[in-house]
Amino acid sequence: MLTHLSCKLGFSKKDRDINVRQIGFVSSLLSRNHVIAIVAAISPYRDVHNEVRQMNQTFV
Repeated sequence: MLTHLSCKLGFSKKDRDINVRQIGFVSSLLSRNHVIAIVAAISPYRDVHNEVRQMNQTFV
């Protein structure tokens, strides 16, 4: 599954944003199903960081 989520992503701003959004989406799915998800992802862009924060109710 991991190869499908990050398939062919590079280091451009667009690709980094996609990667962080995918990580946020998976962690929100886990959290909604009462699974603790600890994620360490570098989000150098504030807008995507805030977007993922809104996606996850228990974002710390």
